[in-house]
Amino acid sequence: MDVTWYRNKVANVPKYRSPKWQDKVNRMPDRQVIALYHKFKKDGLFDKRRKEVKEDSKYYQMTIFDFL
Repeated sequence: MDVTWYRNKVANVPKYRSPKWQDKVNRMPDRQVIALYHKFKKDGLFDKRRKEVKEDSKYYQMTIFDFL
């Protein structure tokens, strides 16, 4: 894969997508872009289907007594 492919993937991560971020990625050295790609891939930022539920946000069934 070409370094431009890595640059496009890192610059278009949904979490960081902005013109300022894309400009910053275009000025980064090649090795830094590749390292960021592997870190983002490890963190699951490219996988849109992967969503983790935080432990503190548990859901429970409400009853009519919760409104009293």
